[in-house]
Amino acid sequence: MKNLKFEYQNYKGETKIREVEPKSLKFGLTPNISEKEWLLEAKDVKKNEDRLFVLKNIQRMIDDKIQRFFCVTVYVICEGRFLMLLNRKLKCWVPPGGKVDRHETPDEAALRECLEETGIKIELKGDKSDVDGGLMTPYGIQLNVIDPDKRDHVDIIYLGEPLVKQELMISEREASDIGWFTVKEVLELNTFSSVKQWCKFFYQQVNRSNNDDNPVNSLKGENSYDACSSSK
Repeated sequence: MKNLKFEYQNYKGETKIREVEPKSLKFGLTPNISEKEWLLEAKDVKKNEDRLFVLKNIQRMIDDKIQRFFCVTVYVICEGRFLMLLNRKLKCWVPPGGKVDRHETPDEAALRECLEETGIKIELKGDKSDVDGGLMTPYGIQLNVIDPDKRDHVDIIYLGEPLVKQELMISEREASDIGWFTVKEVLELNTFSSVKQWCKFFYQQVNRSNNDDNPVNSLKGENSYDACSSSK
């Protein structure tokens, strides 16, 4: 039987690519679920062991064609500083963000990813489309090539600010450090060129003067939050 490859979310909420040799389908329990579900019994090729996969937790099937995933990145700014994480996997500084889950909108994904990775509740800044069901209009969309000809991320860019006084709570699974940085400090960080470009763009937007129609005018430091009181 042909192997299957899919993106799977485990009981910890971690999402990884799995390649398996399928054996059977069954309705039952695993050690990590309390109610019976449809399960795929298969051999994990990488781990060389038999496992049970909850069918509803299979996010996407993967084939030999290029895979493109919708993601969000949120540039959170407060008092002229940007919130950045030292990503464990990428080994460089990036803003909070991640993939859009199949059950959520990009707006919801942006709020969730920021809270999960930093402990900060934010609001997205900008305008919503002026139609029924309109969502927040992103500031941009970019293509991040993860694995050439195999895997890309279509990255939706948002701007946000903290809602209330909060303390940073790093997700140790995702990052090894966290902090607030000025634009000058961001330009000196080990990060992607697009991150530096977006930080410069948003800083200029925030500091545009005498424009009441600017949707990010409220980010000029009128409110003070303990969460962004220092650069790191």
